[in-house]
Amino acid sequence: MQIKFPILFLSALSLLPAPAAARHWGNVDGWFVTSGQNSCGLYSEKKGRGNTEFMLLKRLDGALYIQAKNPAWNIKSGTEGQIRYQVDGRTYNGLQKTIALAEAPGRGILGALGSDMEQQIRAGMNLAIVNGGVLIDQLSLKGTQAALATVDSCLADLRANPPKPAAPAITVRAKPKNDPARWVGFRDYNKLGKREGGSGMVGFRLQIGVKGRVKGCEISRSSGYDDIDKATCKAVSKRARFHPAKNSKGQSVPDSYSSRVRLQLP
Repeated sequence: MQIKFPILFLSALSLLPAPAAARHWGNVDGWFVTSGQNSCGLYSEKKGRGNTEFMLLKRLDGALYIQAKNPAWNIKSGTEGQIRYQVDGRTYNGLQKTIALAEAPGRGILGALGSDMEQQIRAGMNLAIVNGGVLIDQLSLKGTQAALATVDSCLADLRANPPKPAAPAITVRAKPKNDPARWVGFRDYNKLGKREGGSGMVGFRLQIGVKGRVKGCEISRSSGYDDIDKATCKAVSKRARFHPAKNSKGQSVPDSYSSRVRLQLP
């Protein structure tokens, strides 16, 4: 039986999912537990020798993966397939496949393991990574019993409440359809009282809807006068028109637009 090693797993194993998809379970007995789109895992930076980062990830389908890296390692390219794992001195002989970590070749590994390895890790105290009889690192498994129990709770929650997939990225930003120089004029400040000779800059940020209309305005740089700031947002919101932003699927989506107006009152 052969373990399939998905390429896309590399992004999942980083345990740094998009904010919309992430669910964090906090620190459990020295392990940070978190989830991604279809997996939950535990992570620690100080379980091995020196600066070793260690991650253990479990997917919804039960597949188990290990990732470890250390800037001081020097693993000869092409020998990663010879790597074996020992729990408390006993070599694991189940299904496994190990490759170089793409982001840190020679300094990191990525391993797929059979589900029977999980029980050994839960009950063990130390995990050794060995390559050709040479010890690469030894990692503490202290706290994995509680951390993996939390991972199971995380997976149950993920099955019951799957995160919404991230929205397609914006590929074309919203652009003005009419001349921004005509959005604001002296007439917009005529009713605010006399401030002859006054000058200054007003910065604003607009929220643009899917039809290119302004849905909101906030001042990013004040003129120093609240009424002038409000008049600026009122004028821009009334006159500004936009070509809406587009996502990678060609759909119109909300966006934002920032600009500023220089005032020189007569």
